[in-house]
Amino acid sequence: MNDKLKRLTFIKNKIESIDQIEHLQIFTCIQNHYNEQNTELKYTTNRNGVFMNMSTFDDELIDKLEKLINDLDDYAEKRNTYKNMMTNDETSLEV
Repeated sequence: MNDKLKRLTFIKNKIESIDQIEHLQIFTCIQNHYNEQNTELKYTTNRNGVFMNMSTFDDELIDKLEKLINDLDDYAEKRNTYKNMMTNDETSLEV
């Protein structure tokens, strides 16, 4: 499997595992990239979501998506840590 295909597979798998709000952030990133390139983003939608041919993504867009996914993962980790801290604080206050 070549490097681009591995990267796209990673992105696809991550997208499948995130929630709808994060899907919107990913789609917005893709749209913005195509707007910056003055090219048309071709996609279809149905009740299952938005679909596009990821093999047409250039390296710059793949880099942006990987960074965004890492940022979303970092945010989720920090959010979970905060939730755990709050839960532990509430538990320690109960006597």
